[in-house]
Amino acid sequence: MKVTDLKVFVLFVALVIVASLIGVKAFKAVPSPLKDNIEVYSLVDSANNLTIDTLLESNDPVSFSWVNHDDSDLNFGYSNDTYWIKINLIGPAKSSQFLNLDYSLIDLIEFYEVQHGKVVAAYHTGDAKPFSSRVFNSSTFTFPFNHGGNGSELYLKVHSEGILKLPINLLSASQLIEKTQLTSFVVGSYFGFMLFAVIGCLIVFGISQYNTFFCFSVYFFFSLLYGLNFSGVLFQRVWPNEPELNQYATNILGFLLIYSQLVFVEKYLNISREWHVSVLTLSKIASLTALCFTFAPGLYTLMSFFSLVSFVFVALLSCGFSTVFFYQKTGRRYKELYFALAWIFYTLALAVMILDAIGIVFMSDEVRVYVIAAFAMQIVFLVAAMVDSYEAARQGAIKDSMRSVQELEQRQIIERHMLFQATHDNASLLPKKQVLLHNWPVIKEYIPVNRQVNAVIIHFEGYYSIVLAYGQEVADMLVLGLHDRIKKEVQLNKQFVIVDVDWNNDKVVVLDSLDVCLVYVGREGEDISASLLALHNHVSNPFRYQDIHLDVEVAIGLCELTGAETISSAIRKAQVAAKESSHRKYCLLEYKDTLEYDPKYINVLLSKFKKALENNGLDLVFQPQVNTQDGSLFGVEALLRWSDEDEGVISPEMFIPIIEQSSLINDLTDFVIKRAFIFFSRHVALFGPGIQLSINLSARNFLDKGLIKYVSKYLIEFDVDPKKITFELTETVVLGDLAESKKTFDQLLDMGINLALDDFGTGYSSLLYLKELPFSELKIDKGFLVKDFHTKQGAGLVKAAIALGKSLDMLVVAEGVESLELAKQLKRYGCTVCQGYYFAKPMREDGFYTWYKSYKVKKYIIEE
Repeated sequence: MKVTDLKVFVLFVALVIVASLIGVKAFKAVPSPLKDNIEVYSLVDSANNLTIDTLLESNDPVSFSWVNHDDSDLNFGYSNDTYWIKINLIGPAKSSQFLNLDYSLIDLIEFYEVQHGKVVAAYHTGDAKPFSSRVFNSSTFTFPFNHGGNGSELYLKVHSEGILKLPINLLSASQLIEKTQLTSFVVGSYFGFMLFAVIGCLIVFGISQYNTFFCFSVYFFFSLLYGLNFSGVLFQRVWPNEPELNQYATNILGFLLIYSQLVFVEKYLNISREWHVSVLTLSKIASLTALCFTFAPGLYTLMSFFSLVSFVFVALLSCGFSTVFFYQKTGRRYKELYFALAWIFYTLALAVMILDAIGIVFMSDEVRVYVIAAFAMQIVFLVAAMVDSYEAARQGAIKDSMRSVQELEQRQIIERHMLFQATHDNASLLPKKQVLLHNWPVIKEYIPVNRQVNAVIIHFEGYYSIVLAYGQEVADMLVLGLHDRIKKEVQLNKQFVIVDVDWNNDKVVVLDSLDVCLVYVGREGEDISASLLALHNHVSNPFRYQDIHLDVEVAIGLCELTGAETISSAIRKAQVAAKESSHRKYCLLEYKDTLEYDPKYINVLLSKFKKALENNGLDLVFQPQVNTQDGSLFGVEALLRWSDEDEGVISPEMFIPIIEQSSLINDLTDFVIKRAFIFFSRHVALFGPGIQLSINLSARNFLDKGLIKYVSKYLIEFDVDPKKITFELTETVVLGDLAESKKTFDQLLDMGINLALDDFGTGYSSLLYLKELPFSELKIDKGFLVKDFHTKQGAGLVKAAIALGKSLDMLVVAEGVESLELAKQLKRYGCTVCQGYYFAKPMREDGFYTWYKSYKVKKYIIEE
């Protein structure tokens, strides 16, 4: 048995014992009906026109239809009629006696004491008159009289718009005092108990914020007011001079009590079924509507009767709902056991009161004590029900909280696991780059000042070769072994920084399948290459797979963090260095020693070049080509120049290879051809036809479907003779698809354009290209001349190249001629055209015109 159950049981037994003791005492204190000492008669005065004088003047009782009663407790039920009650006193005379009507809701009462046919005392009072009209300050009606022996009579004229009942007691002074004290004690105890329950529930509500306690407090507050009004206490103590208000108060408080009871039941049981809610809603609307009709003239009696019916209906409804919920099993006993018991006691007590009100049973003082005890038990069980419900809710909340904590802990474990998976390599479980970036602000704080911090990238080359040769699983196994090997090598080396401070204190960061990152901290100015080369030697040892030794190609890139550079930037630069280190077959390469372009710089350069191309930020310069035989101007080569605001003059050798790898190469070629044709057209207009124009093409241009189209367009637009145009192409143009290149060649030849093989001697020249592709010109690269011309073997190769070109009926052009000695030697070898600084540097259009005017006067004739 729970503690709550035990307390309720003890309180229930105590109330029964107290009610029994009070009932016994009341039974002894209050006299029995005086059947042997009085005779009681009643007379209906429907017209309300009889007076005491009329009754006394007539000596014929039959004419007034007096009805004799065997019982002194009269109950007429609901009636609007006026009644006369005649009480004949029988027996010897007594003094100081009192007539007590033990009921408070009687609207009008006229009391007459008659001796020997004469009225000796008269009192007019009732609920319809101020309380001061009563003879005694009591919630019921008590009248004094002097018993004159046989022949003495008492007359009562009574009227009530509601229940009319007259429990008649003849009491002595001592009995009246004892009865008054007993009634005050019973009523005071009951209402004190109810007030204590209301206040206690409000306190609990203030502490727990459990709304049901508040609804309960409101319900029992109206129940308390209704009981106080029903027993006459409010009229006696609160509004003694407001009889009209007192008349309506019973119905008003009754309907408010019904409404608050419905709200409390709905709130407590948490009713949610549609038809249940509908019944309760209609009942609440009916109670509020009846409350409004209470004030209507002539409907007081009807509303009083309706309130009685409503009490029965709501009591049965509450009892029914609580019984239904009682049979719903839950994890704690039967749901709402106390709630069901409360309404059972309430219904029983209400049934007794209703039966008494309609005159079926008589509720004596001792019975009234048990009825009050039943109402008290309702309070006890309702409080117990709410405490039990609140405790169950609290325990449920605790369980829910514990479950929520467990779920939260489980969720945190899952989230932490998911976070680990998201931030660590699936195979080696080493941290990824975001772990290093996230922890770097903390890591940096623990690095001593005046230390050299380096981002180190270990790059693994050959991954995809192993995938193709042995499969994905072998390649992944090799990468996993490499990660494990690097981890073992650096974990105990204090110069490598721990980057995974939240998990496993790892020092190795996995960037992808090919790169891992380390952070190396050394002394300022320290040469760390020896340590990294030793690491390279250990890491690059072969792996064994079955009976095969798999070689590992490892390259290390290094970048020092300087100034305000971020770790992310240093990692990127170290990756650039590692990639170039692998490309150049080095073991170790620092970022500042890289020869290839940084991808980041390339992207910036491309962005700037695109802007320059769109905004006319590029220029063409022209370098003369001189005939070695007569010194005449053979032609010019159009060369591109770019000067950036930030970078200054950028060499074509730097940006042209980058542009060739982008989509800008076709737009650039279009720009160069158009500008070169404009120059050629102007030169012809000034000096007449006679020179050749050479323009460089890129290998990517041969993939441009629009090349032939815009070349044809510009030839026509600027009236250029295609025979005066030479497109220079490097040997790499034809290294890919020879057949596809030949189609473009043939289209250009069909237009009449000359084609020159540029940079001969530096690439992968083949006699096959000269045989298959119809070049009309052969250009010997300047680097080939400068490096090899002064050696016997080099000079022989140059001579052979010139002889090869002439034997194929090709015009031979030598570029990079910077001295007269070289020009003479080339002339002796049979080179037809020379180009270089000895004759002139590349010039802008206006500068070229100035040079050309002067050159026509003094030609640089190369003499033997």
